[in-house]
Amino acid sequence: EKSYKETFNYVERIVKEHGYNFLDTNEYADEMNLDYEIDFYNEDHVNIFGAEKYTKFLSEYILENYDVPNRKEDKDYEFMNDYLEEWNKDVEKTKSKINELINKKNTQSNEEEK
Repeated sequence: EKSYKETFNYVERIVKEHGYNFLDTNEYADEMNLDYEIDFYNEDHVNIFGAEKYTKFLSEYILENYDVPNRKEDKDYEFMNDYLEEWNKDVEKTKSKINELINKKNTQSNEEEK
C-alpha cells in the first residue's frame, strides 16, 4: 500500500509532466500557522478556523503567482457583497459552535484527569 506522501509524489509527477504547477500545501502548514488541535476536525481536513488560514494562504499564493484580476471593486460583481455578508454570518455561527465543542472536550478532559 502506498503511503500518503508517495501518492502525493505520484500525483505531483503527473501534473508536472503535463506542464502544470503543483502546490502541496501540506508543506506550508507552519507558514499558515495551522494548529492541529484547533484548526482540524480530523487528521486530514480543516474546520472553519483552518479553512480561513488555508484560504488566506491560497489566495495570496494565487495572486502572487498568477495573473488573476481583482474583482472586489468591479461593479459587475457588486452582488457578491450580499453573498459575502451572509457567508460571514454563517462563518461566525460555525466558529461559535466549534468553540463550544472544543471547550466541552477540554472540560471533559480536565474532569477525567481529576
